[in-house]
Amino acid sequence: MKLILNAETEVKIFSSNLKAIQAVLEDAEKQHVENASLRNWLNGLNDVSYEMVDVLDKWNTEIMKQKAMRVCFSIASTCFCVAQVNRATHMYRTATEIKELNETLALISAQKKQFKEEATTDLLSKLLSESSEEVKRVSVIPIVGMGDGQNNSCPISFEQ
Repeated sequence: MKLILNAETEVKIFSSNLKAIQAVLEDAEKQHVENASLRNWLNGLNDVSYEMVDVLDKWNTEIMKQKAMRVCFSIASTCFCVAQVNRATHMYRTATEIKELNETLALISAQKKQFKEEATTDLLSKLLSESSEEVKRVSVIPIVGMGDGQNNSCPISFEQ
């Protein structure tokens, strides 16, 4: 029952998350990511984004159908009751799909954290390497990437 009651709110949040994901994917496309693991992660995120679009399209289509039915069957109360049941069924189905995709997104988010940790470890190992030639000269290592990883890596590397 909770899924049905919160369906409209969940759809709004879901839509907002989709916009954020699409922005990340656009940025990644512009940067031509070479890391194979990161590319696979982005492909998974892209696949989920297509599924999210499908769910939102189904939601919007069903809402439009219900509005049309409301006009046609507003006189007959029995037909209106059927429309309410159909609406509740649709809301439950959509909320269930959103819940499943949010679980998939949680897994993808966990992978993102793993990539950030690996990137931080790689950066620290480069910064802290003590080969004799590198100690004699000052190295500048550019910190580039998607999202806020750079902002997180700088303080961590400074603390080390």
